[in-house]
Amino acid sequence: MGLLGKFGTSPVSQDAELVKPITMTFGDAIGEILNKKKVSRVEWNDTQEYGFLKDEFLCIHTKGKDHRWIVSEADMIATDWVIING
Repeated sequence: MGLLGKFGTSPVSQDAELVKPITMTFGDAIGEILNKKKVSRVEWNDTQEYGFLKDEFLCIHTKGKDHRWIVSEADMIATDWVIING
């Protein structure tokens, strides 16, 4: 007898899906920024750190403040960019 047989049914819906962010390249992320979206990297592990466009400058919001963004080479070759809602 499996665990579910012993303990009853799972509280997780059979229709539930695991949520995995859809990631993209830096070039795709820049395209999203130009479309007025905010982007972040999965590696940053912080939805309060994100890139965006402000007054036609590429900016990053980090540590509670906005700064002009000097993009690192690591960020440019990364493929873990995601769109941030909000």
